[in-house]
Formats: sequence, C-alpha cells, structure tokens
Amino acid sequence: MLGSGWVPNWWTLAILRVPLGAFEGILFPGCIFLISSWYPRYETQKRISAFYLGGQFVSGFGNIIAYGFSYVLVLLLDIANDLVRSLQLVDWQDGLGSSYAPLFPIRSKLTPRS
Repeated sequence: MLGSGWVPNWWTLAILRVPLGAFEGILFPGCIFLISSWYPRYETQKRISAFYLGGQFVSGFGNIIAYGFSYVLVLLLDIANDLVRSLQLVDWQDGLGSSYAPLFPIRSKLTPRS
C-alpha cells in the first residue's frame, strides 16, 4: 500500500490492489480467531469489540495520525541535521582539531594550520 503512490498507470494499481485486498481480507477473521482462542468466552466479546473499535478509530483518524507522524519525522531530521552541522562548525581549540581533521575534510581545507 505504501508504494502505490508511485505506480505509472491505473492498471498497475488495480493489479497491486488485488493481493493487498486478499491479505487484508484474511486479517480480520484471523484476528477474531486468535482472540477467541486466547481469551475465555466471557471476555471474548469485550476483546473483539475493542479490536473492532480500535480499527475504526485508526481508520477514521489515520490521516490525522499520519500528518502528525510526518511532522515528527521532519522534526527528527531537522534535529539530526542541526547536530551534524554543529559538529562540523565547532571552533576547536589548539591541538584538538588536528585529531578530528580527517573527519571533516572541508573544514580542514578551509582553516589554516598553525
């Protein structure tokens, strides 16, 4: 489902959607069978209703949740970018920068050595 945004035409999407629908069609009865075999009879109804309501909740709010995850991903990438840039732009003291010079070749070419 994730890669279906990059298909070149409608027919390819229809062909890829068939196995996805088959696997999704097996998921719900399999989960119900697993819940009914794991829990006793008097707890099964609560567990199945919680599973069904959880699926409906994720289905209803999935776009909003994905939008939030995209902002978290952008935030993590921004923090990683700032961390890498701060390591590269540190003004090292005398003697300390020479041991880190191979790690930062651009900085070692730009700064004069004394």
